[in-house]
Amino acid sequence: MRLFGDERPVDLAHDDLSSYFLGRDLGAICQDHHRPRIGSFLDMVTPAGLAAHGPWVAFPEEGAERALAAFRSGWESPRAPK
Repeated sequence: MRLFGDERPVDLAHDDLSSYFLGRDLGAICQDHHRPRIGSFLDMVTPAGLAAHGPWVAFPEEGAERALAAFRSGWESPRAPK
């Protein structure tokens, strides 16, 4: 679980940083021909579906929604140079 990086979005809660960095790191290494498939997967995943499989206890759907939003934000961030 990664929580630190050179560029940290100031508007994300600490609990959402690992989802953001996962999306950003995946976006940086993903080849162009894989991007549409991952984008389609993100379009299909729902907070309720993710909450059923995640570690969110008190407010499962809210935590899953935040994690998806953070991942998508990282995924859509500018790609790092290779």
